[in-house]
Amino acid sequence: MNLKYQNLDQSLKMRIFKSVGVEIFEDDIKYIKANQILYISPNGQDFDESNNFAVYKLGKLIGKGGFGQVYESKHRITHEKFAIKIINGSAFKVNKIAEMMFKEIGILKNLDHKNIVKVHNFFTLQPEMKVAIVLEYLEGGDLRQYIERQQSKYIEEQKARHLFLQIYSAMQYCHCEKIIHRDLKLENIMFTNKNHDIIKIVDFGISGNQNLINIDYTESGSVRYFAPEVITSKVPAHPSIDVWALGCILYWMLVGSSPFPQNSKQQVYESIIKGSYQFPKETKQRITKSAVNLIEKMLVVDISKRITMLEIGQHDWIQKNVNEIEYKQSNLYQRNA
Repeated sequence: MNLKYQNLDQSLKMRIFKSVGVEIFEDDIKYIKANQILYISPNGQDFDESNNFAVYKLGKLIGKGGFGQVYESKHRITHEKFAIKIINGSAFKVNKIAEMMFKEIGILKNLDHKNIVKVHNFFTLQPEMKVAIVLEYLEGGDLRQYIERQQSKYIEEQKARHLFLQIYSAMQYCHCEKIIHRDLKLENIMFTNKNHDIIKIVDFGISGNQNLINIDYTESGSVRYFAPEVITSKVPAHPSIDVWALGCILYWMLVGSSPFPQNSKQQVYESIIKGSYQFPKETKQRITKSAVNLIEKMLVVDISKRITMLEIGQHDWIQKNVNEIEYKQSNLYQRNA
């Protein structure tokens, strides 16, 4: 087992405990036996028996993809519902993915924004070296499902703006915290409940601001959101790739389909690299020129000319109805009370 103690900031150190609360120090890691369930405290906190993984009762499978599955679960003591994502051991065959995952889940655990799913805890499960991530439970389904359930197969512009402002607020906050999502898509935007009014960003995957992007290990459903620079070479993660994905998401919300709907992955790649997409005539007659302009600015192939996250917040389409959800530029960085 290749667990490492890593500093998640300058003052806090990850601590590892056995399920009974006995702390495991760095020199003792080699003596850990197979089938042991470990409790990981990424922020240097003491062992909390109520957070032992055994206290969570796994229920039905509610999602799967990439390297793992997501299960509905319930806390045996508090009866609170959670979603638990189990990441398969095969994920760790990817170079340095274990090291990155432990570090970055710890960072994500500290994110605090009303439109970002809360990471409550995470554990390693032996002997397969699986990782269990305990997440806030969201029951409203994802944004793609919501769009497909609409009779029109798209979202009216006013509603789309209301939802997009929340997505943008969450991503601007993440970027200020040096976190880049890198896998933004409709399926990773979920509603908190069946009123379909409040959304949260989920499934940050191996997010970060320094790691190389490797498209070989990305789900095929994500390719329609890839920025051109992701396809043409392995590049350090940069905020602009999230901006491109936001453009794809807003287009899909307003049009009802991807800007790059080609059937084969290669055709999708070619269209993205060229920036080859268009708005249906019906859509242009239905939505404002300001909405079209914002999407066009986000889907610029040249990274140096693509609109920045800050500039998105200053765009006319965003500013037009900011009071709709009491959204102000100064609130982008506001943490939950």
